[in-house]
Amino acid sequence: MILVATVSVSRGWRVYARDRHFDAMRDVLGLRLYEPDHGGKYRREAG
Repeated sequence: MILVATVSVSRGWRVYARDRHFDAMRDVLGLRLYEPDHGGKYRREAG
């Protein structure tokens, strides 16, 4: 998970995972996590 977060931050990618560790990393590292719309649909403005 740390590798995914590290690569995502370095490339400016949004990350979505149903894992409580990403919430902690978001708070500590300032990650922008992707949050899907209703039914899991993509939202451009998410994050």
